[in-house]
Amino acid sequence: MGPDRSAWRRASRCVSEHNCVEFSDRGPSISVRDSVIPAVALTFAADDWRSFVTLLKNDAFEGHQSSLGVASRVRPGAIGS
Repeated sequence: MGPDRSAWRRASRCVSEHNCVEFSDRGPSISVRDSVIPAVALTFAADDWRSFVTLLKNDAFEGHQSSLGVASRVRPGAIGS
């Protein structure tokens, strides 16, 4: 069973009640879900999630998007530098 509903927080850039990214910080892991489909969540090791967020904050992704809308390329030297 995943984290209870009260443990979920919305992304700060969410401007509506729907289509928001929500997350739950449960110590060694971070769960992430779409507010439209709350029954499905992805869980990551907390260190891996923090590394990913750091890359986003440092603009490591070039802005290219795949057909799924996910950044598909990382700026050269962004990882491990």
